[in-house]
Amino acid sequence: MNNRVRVVCAIVIATSLIIPEARAAVKPGAKCVKQGATTTSKSKKYTCIKSGKKLVWNKGLTIRNPSNGIPDTMVISGTPDPLPTLMDPLSTAVVSPLLGMTEMKSKAFAESKGWGFRVGERNGELFPLTMDYRPDRVTILIKNDLVYQVMVG
Repeated sequence: MNNRVRVVCAIVIATSLIIPEARAAVKPGAKCVKQGATTTSKSKKYTCIKSGKKLVWNKGLTIRNPSNGIPDTMVISGTPDPLPTLMDPLSTAVVSPLLGMTEMKSKAFAESKGWGFRVGERNGELFPLTMDYRPDRVTILIKNDLVYQVMVG
């Protein structure tokens, strides 16, 4: 009988230590266990992030129900605004005035139009370029200080 009482007491104590931890409200800056883990507490969604060498809960994003009456949908406020719409892709006809210009003049011309600008080749020397497509950027190829080819993107 004495052993049963000890076992029951041990279970009660262990359970009482675990349950409050699981129900405890998350506090920003408090220690967390797994990077990228998320939890919701008091209408905020917290994410476990790495700060220096520690894993801590971030400041959280406020969660609110949408006003459209759909209860299952959650809207998270505090998310970044959508990316601005890009301008129409540049066409060959639009960028053709760069052909035959010097590098300096073509750069000034592109910047005056608000285009991104980069040199892909100069006198046979190729330069490393990213492969991302940007419809507002021109890549020029130069031979003898004159632009001989213009590419959009």
